[in-house]
Amino acid sequence: MFISFTSLFNQPVKHFSVIGVYLSLLFFLLLLPNHIFGQSNDDAVIQEIIKIQPLQGEIELDGRLNDTIWSQIAPFPMTQLAPIYRSEMSEETQIYMTYDAKSVYIAARNLTKDASTIISNTLQRDDYRANDDIIGVVFDSFNDNENGLTFFTNPEGIRVDFAISNDGNFSAGVDAYNGSWNTYWDVETSRDDKGWYAEMRIPFSSLGFQAINDVTRMGIIAFRWIANSNERHVFPDIPPNWSRSHLKPSQTQEVEFVQLEELKPLYLTPYSLSGFQDIFDLSDSENKYVDSVTWKQDFGLDIKYNITSDLTLDLTANTDFAQVEADEQQLNLTRFSIDFPEKRQFFQQRSGLFDFSFGRTKLFYSRRIGLSDGSPIPIIGGARLTGRIGDLDVGVLNIQTQSYENFEAENFGVIRLKKQILNPKSYVGSIYTHRLGLDGTQNMVLGFDIDYNVKNEGFIQFKIAQTIDNTTGYNQSLLGSTGFISRLTVDRRSSLGWFYRFMFNYTGEDFEPGIGFVRTTNTADYYASTGYGWIAPESSAIERHRVQIRNYSIQSYEGFNLRSRFVNFSWNTNFKLAGSLDSELVYRQEHLLDDEDFYLLSRIYIPVNDYGFFEWGINYSSPEQFKIRSSISSSIAQIYDGTIREMSINPQFRINVYVDFSLDYRISKLDFPVIEGRDITTFTVHQSSFKAAYALNRKFSVNAFIQTSNVSEKIGANIRLRYNFREGQDFWLVINQSGTQPWANRYDNGLRLPSYDQRSILVKYTHTFLFN
Repeated sequence: MFISFTSLFNQPVKHFSVIGVYLSLLFFLLLLPNHIFGQSNDDAVIQEIIKIQPLQGEIELDGRLNDTIWSQIAPFPMTQLAPIYRSEMSEETQIYMTYDAKSVYIAARNLTKDASTIISNTLQRDDYRANDDIIGVVFDSFNDNENGLTFFTNPEGIRVDFAISNDGNFSAGVDAYNGSWNTYWDVETSRDDKGWYAEMRIPFSSLGFQAINDVTRMGIIAFRWIANSNERHVFPDIPPNWSRSHLKPSQTQEVEFVQLEELKPLYLTPYSLSGFQDIFDLSDSENKYVDSVTWKQDFGLDIKYNITSDLTLDLTANTDFAQVEADEQQLNLTRFSIDFPEKRQFFQQRSGLFDFSFGRTKLFYSRRIGLSDGSPIPIIGGARLTGRIGDLDVGVLNIQTQSYENFEAENFGVIRLKKQILNPKSYVGSIYTHRLGLDGTQNMVLGFDIDYNVKNEGFIQFKIAQTIDNTTGYNQSLLGSTGFISRLTVDRRSSLGWFYRFMFNYTGEDFEPGIGFVRTTNTADYYASTGYGWIAPESSAIERHRVQIRNYSIQSYEGFNLRSRFVNFSWNTNFKLAGSLDSELVYRQEHLLDDEDFYLLSRIYIPVNDYGFFEWGINYSSPEQFKIRSSISSSIAQIYDGTIREMSINPQFRINVYVDFSLDYRISKLDFPVIEGRDITTFTVHQSSFKAAYALNRKFSVNAFIQTSNVSEKIGANIRLRYNFREGQDFWLVINQSGTQPWANRYDNGLRLPSYDQRSILVKYTHTFLFN
């Protein structure tokens, strides 16, 4: 079932004057050749290109480095990045690279004077929490200085991969690392009394690449992490100017490959799913809860096809995400909405390309598709095209959902284009989204953005977007529209020396992106921050300090009345071997308008008034290389006309490579004075989550996730068993259950609540067929 676009585009031409202006500007900028804009940034370092030696013969991928090629090529010259930049490395690291027409090979000799100090804590794929000894590589496969693909492994040979966007910069709501991204690659490891060793094989079709006259150039970073000494070795020589310098695509070393084979692999992944769902609902007579069991038997198909070496098409039919981990609960003590991360695999391919954020407000928020309050809405099918055409980054997405319960069938579409201009760190781009309902609802968004690297780490960014929705009419104009949003930002993106960020944002009263996320409307936002970071002396136990002061104000656009503000002073200290310590002092102001009184946590009445209050907090995180480690934080604050005292602790215990446990517990005690309309004056929040993981080997794993909160008075459990026969062939057993806490009030309006609200047990099998 697909929804027609006819009704939308039959609207009078005057209603789409905005579209014409945007499209004209977009195509003018995107189709012009780069030399029209000028040359690269004068401050760019001219880098010698390294020609990677091609492989003669074959490599037996066994993690032993016995193949002749590894003795014929030179390892990369490594530099110590941390804890002391360019200091003498305590251990020798040898990382090599070669390639054939289909794959790139990375090998590492991680020599260790005392092999008993090698740390390896996990056998699970994509386990980022382990903080093991690792060896890794970053590929900027399109050489665009902004996006990267990271692959690393530990001494057990686990596979961890994630995508990098926005040059690894976390700012204004941008999540630069996408840990849910996965692709096809192999790794094997071994160890002896001299250290541990690794060999990786990564298909070029998993990276994507562009060839000009049979020559392909990419950026690479190779790195090693020695957990026992918190020591990081890196190639090329990258300064510690950023918090994660070894994960910045703009700092990669340019390398050259020749005569790569443009494979067009076709991956067909059918799935079969069966199981049941048991739900308790209030009966029609509302005098009891009725149990209903639904048996499910389903089939579906995912297809991945490399149209070219730099353009990938993904198709999905009858899409299912049963194996996705449950969302982690969040405590919201503000009057603004909060968003949750996307974990579904179909939305992960180059997800950073689709990002178009105005702080927390986003034009594209993929959880608007196929989900409602975390519950799934059936997806009939969809398509996604991502990659590069010439020097143009392209992302196209279209998803069709079906009618389900109270939800009409809808079609969701996104087109995202970006093009590098002026210098390697600058781009111009645009986005288009639509949401079309079978019931006639229509929403469109058009946006334009430019990010210009002025000099070194200084940037100017401008974004603008317009929403058009038939529920508010089609009478918006380009400027001054209530469906309009814009943002201007000037910043210096560094964590060493002086850094700053200044921003102005306007959001119209009727701004409503149909597939987006909106924090506030009819507001003007102002943000200013500055800070300074410095490296401690070599003899110090401290690695670096960072101090920062920030001011953020949200004002109503009409009359510029203050809605919300905070002024924050923070001090962050990272120790070389003893973890990190952070503290902050915050002053907040909240101005509630006549119709904005609300109930905090749905319990404590907050009347209309002007509020000003302070808070102070401190957090300590222990060193991560130990089997038992934790973070602990505490804060004392005023909140509106009351007070809040909070403490949270996050212990983690890794017994061995097979078993680990973690707990996240937060207690918040709120106290408020007695006033008219306030029935509840005190409340203590208890919020906790528990995770347990067991891995028999790299193929078989079980993960359990239990969380509860007395705010919702709910408890939920998510258990996932996985057996990975081989890459692309998986068996899943997934158990979910949620319901009212056993120790909470078990009655509602005189009716006893069921022991659980819903329970499901699902079995899923996927099998990928590869056609080259």
